[in-house]
Amino acid sequence: MRKEIVLALGLSLMLVGVLVTQSKLRESVKSEPEQSLPKSDETPTAAARSSTLTGEADIAANREVDPQVEQPSVVIDESTSVPGQKAESARAPSAHTSIQSSFQLARTIFQQKEAIAKSSAEELHRTPKQTVAAAEQLGNIVELEEKYPGEAASFQDFYIECARDEKVITVIRSQCLDRYAKLAKLDKDQQGQLLRQFPPEIVRLFEALQ
Repeated sequence: MRKEIVLALGLSLMLVGVLVTQSKLRESVKSEPEQSLPKSDETPTAAARSSTLTGEADIAANREVDPQVEQPSVVIDESTSVPGQKAESARAPSAHTSIQSSFQLARTIFQQKEAIAKSSAEELHRTPKQTVAAAEQLGNIVELEEKYPGEAASFQDFYIECARDEKVITVIRSQCLDRYAKLAKLDKDQQGQLLRQFPPEIVRLFEALQ
């Protein structure tokens, strides 16, 4: 499209040159005697050739400039010559979105302590279905944790939030606390300080996991 515009501009300049030359010739013919007409026949031819050459030179010049106009596209190609970096940056938002979505789903599944408390005596003899679903979702979270080690801080925040949430199923709270302690790499003194913040039933289940 750019080449077509440049070519059209060059042709327009050539036509303008021809028209201007013809106009000057007409004026010279009117002002000169009749015997000078044969000489004037040669003059327009030379002028027309000069004008034509000028127009062609303009077109050639515009054509030489045209590749320079297209150079920005070359720069863009160079900037995209490292696909690995762009692929990595494209994956990061997707991973973050997937992790946060899993966290939100887990919160809903984990917060079923009250529902289990309302279960019948017969249901309590078996592992509640809410606990089974919560354990499966926690397994999914752990898989994401191992897949995206760069998001360790996000997983730590989620695990400690889960462990402190009184609406979460008790056994799941203890497992979240265990995952937090391991991910944060707490030593025995730090674990002792942490466990003092939780009720005895959570601490007992946590210690059973060690």
